[in-house]
Amino acid sequence: MKWPQIFYRFKTASDNSSDKRSFVFGSCRYFFIEKFSRFPFLVNKGDKNFKSILEKMDEWPTPINALLFIGDQIYADDLRNPFPDKKLWEYFNRYQRAFSSRYIRKLISRVPTYMTLDDHEIENDWPTHKKEGDEEKYKDAILAYKIYQLSHSPLFNTFNEEKLIAAQNFWYEFFDGCCDFFVTDTRTQRDLRLKKIISEEQMNALKVWLKNDTKKVKFLVSAVPIFPDNKKWEIKDKWSGFIKQRDELINFIFENQIRKVVFLSGDVHASLAAELVSPRFPTTKIISIISSPFYSVLPRPTSNYFHTEDKLETQSKNEYKIQNASEIYSKDNFTRVETDGKMLRIEVYSKEGKKVREKEYFLEI
Repeated sequence: MKWPQIFYRFKTASDNSSDKRSFVFGSCRYFFIEKFSRFPFLVNKGDKNFKSILEKMDEWPTPINALLFIGDQIYADDLRNPFPDKKLWEYFNRYQRAFSSRYIRKLISRVPTYMTLDDHEIENDWPTHKKEGDEEKYKDAILAYKIYQLSHSPLFNTFNEEKLIAAQNFWYEFFDGCCDFFVTDTRTQRDLRLKKIISEEQMNALKVWLKNDTKKVKFLVSAVPIFPDNKKWEIKDKWSGFIKQRDELINFIFENQIRKVVFLSGDVHASLAAELVSPRFPTTKIISIISSPFYSVLPRPTSNYFHTEDKLETQSKNEYKIQNASEIYSKDNFTRVETDGKMLRIEVYSKEGKKVREKEYFLEI
């Protein structure tokens, strides 16, 4: 037998700030575990989007430089199944099944992949329903997250088992061509009593990153959307449930007139985009792009589920308005983003690979 039989190739990020970039992102990929499913054929449905991405990669005019998976890569709570994962081996088993399915395995072996977690890596709406005795479950869920998602992030220059296990801060930065990225952790540092969605340390790191004027597009990755807001029954789990910190972040961007800020989010089982503007700061705006779900069996939000033409709820002296929203798409999908640093092109694709939505935004007013 001759060795090697298979060659794998990868391309590192570009340090040329004028290079145009293109990436695919999404969130919320439910994956049935056979022992809980009466319908084994459903197990592979969560892999169909990745098959379509692989096929489209050969058709798109520019190569895909990155994949971003921004929350709910697994559903450890099995949609509130009576038998959710609670032990380390159960989390390991779920990750192994989810990441070894045929097409996602092939896809992430070809394209640099970045991840962050959301609630279903632990349990729905964590830590809202946290109970006495859940500390051990959380410990095992986070260790599994570190091993299967965080370990290949830019948070670690080289793999070090001790550093990985000891890691407590899960946010990180990276750059590629005309794009800078800050991947937040909006789940594990929540303080429900103080109404904080991220820690002060993470907020300060985010502000430093925002103030660093690289002239590039600043993609701020957040598992839960910062805007538009959705219906009141689910609003507390998003940035809208932490108004003071949302005001702090948005005010900081506008008052410092930071340009080309784009939020990438998931979670809400719908894909859409919109702009946020303020009459006090006419040369500044924020763009929000939401992409979800890769695959879900839950009911989908309707077109009137989001407040896409309203003033943003705020306690700030500044007034903010949502405008120029795209059409909402709430079937299984993924989103392709392309930018040259001046324009932003957004394409939403169905799980079959058909382009179903398209939107362009100028990055500067």
